[in-house]
Amino acid sequence: MRYASEALRALLRFARERGITCAHGDVGLENVVSQRVMAASGMRLVREDSLLQHSRVGRDGPAGQE
Repeated sequence: MRYASEALRALLRFARERGITCAHGDVGLENVVSQRVMAASGMRLVREDSLLQHSRVGRDGPAGQE
């Protein structure tokens, strides 16, 4: 999980450096490890439906301190 979190943080930082202000991601409800990776990378859960958790990070949220 550590490497995945570091990789996602690096990807989000790379996107921010190129002007991307918001990123969205979703993960299956049963995929707890990926949910933790997204949370550890600063993504915030914004909603959940019957299949997925939807997360987001943007100017108003962490992931490498905007």
